Amino acid sequence: MQDKNQYIDELITRYFESQATPSELEELDCWLQEDERNMRQFLRRQNLYDATHPAFPPESIDTLRALRALKTRLRRSRRIVLWKRAAAAVAAIALVAGCVWLFAPRRHNPERPRQLAETVRPADTTLAVKLTLPTGEEIFLSKTERRDIVADSGTVAKVDHSGLAYKPQTTDTDSVVYHELSVPRGSDFFLELSDGTRLWLNAETTVRYPIRFARGERRIFVDGEAYLEVKRDTASPFSVMLAGSEITVLGTSFNVNSYPERSEAQVTLVSGKVNVRDSESGKGLTLRPGEQALIPRAEGGIHKRKVDTRLYCGWKDGVLVFKSNTMEEILRTLARQYDVEIYWHDESLKQYTFSGELKRYDSIDTLLRMIEHTDNVRFTVHGRQVIVARP
Repeated sequence: MQDKNQYIDELITRYFESQATPSELEELDCWLQEDERNMRQFLRRQNLYDATHPAFPPESIDTLRALRALKTRLRRSRRIVLWKRAAAAVAAIALVAGCVWLFAPRRHNPERPRQLAETVRPADTTLAVKLTLPTGEEIFLSKTERRDIVADSGTVAKVDHSGLAYKPQTTDTDSVVYHELSVPRGSDFFLELSDGTRLWLNAETTVRYPIRFARGERRIFVDGEAYLEVKRDTASPFSVMLAGSEITVLGTSFNVNSYPERSEAQVTLVSGKVNVRDSESGKGLTLRPGEQALIPRAEGGIHKRKVDTRLYCGWKDGVLVFKSNTMEEILRTLARQYDVEIYWHDESLKQYTFSGELKRYDSIDTLLRMIEHTDNVRFTVHGRQVIVARP
C-alpha cells in the first residue's frame, strides 16, 4: 500500500500542475479540513513548489472559470451526485487558489490583486439562542417567529423580532424563579428584564436572572459580555454578579466583559455611577463615566483607569473599534463575532498591532483586507477557518 504522506504530496503536486481531477480535488479538500497541520503541510509544499516553478498565472486559478466548466459538464450528465462532487471540487479550487494567490512570493507578480477564498459573515443571530427554564427544559429562540414564554402564573415574556422581553412584575416573597439565556458564537441578542432593565448580550454570553425580582433586591449573573441600561429604582439596588466580583448600581449604563480567557474582568461605565467590589479581597471602588474597572483573575485586587468607552461598548451599536490592539486580540474577537476558527501559520504575528473600525454586520473579509494593507500579514479564508500567515 502506498504511503499516505507520499500520496498526499503527489496529490498536491498534481493540483499545482493543474492535473488533479474533480474527485482528487474533493479528496484534497477533505484532507485540508481534517487538521490544521494538513493546511500547514500544504503551505510548506506550496512554498517549495514556488521556489522551483513559475507562479501560477491568474487564469489558472480562476474559480469562476472552474465553476462554469464544471457546470457545463454537469449539464451533460444531469446527475445529482456529480453536482455535489462538483461543488466540493469548486470549494477545493477556491481554497487552494486562495492559498496560492495570497502566499505566492511577491517577486513573481508584485502588482497582483489580493483575494480571499470565501466571504464569512456573522452567523444568523436569530438561531441557537437558548432559554433554559427552571425545569431544565430548553427553548431555542428565533426572532423570526413570535412566541410566548409561559410559567405557572401564565405568560411571563414574549419573543419577537427585537428579542426577549419580560412582563413588568415583582414578587412579594424572598424566593425567585430564574431563567438562563445563552447566546452562541456568531450571535447577539437583546433582553429586557421584568423591571425594565435592558441588556444587549454579545456572542458566547450567558445571563441568569429572575423572571420576577423580589422586592428590595435585583440581582443577575453574567458570564461573557453584556451592555446594560439599568432601570433606576432607589428602593431596589441592581447587582450584577461576575466571576469573582459584584457590581452594584441604581440606574446607569455600562459594559461588563468577563470572558473566561481574559486575564481580568472589565467594567466600563458610560453614564451614572457604579460600585465594583472584588469578592476575594473585599476591595471596592466607585466608577464615574469614562472610567473602567479592571479585576485581575489571578490575584485579588481591583483598580481603575480612564478609557474611551467606545472602544469597549461600540459592539452594542454594531461597530467593532480597535486601537493598537494585538492581532491575537483582534482575531479572538472576530472568531467570536463571526463564528470562525483562527489558525496561525506564524505565531509571531500574534503581537502585530492594528487600529481601525468595522461595522458589525459587514463581512469578515472587510476587516481582514484592512489589516492586510499593513503589508505584514495575509489571510486565507476557507469555510469557517481563517489561516493567518506572512505575505
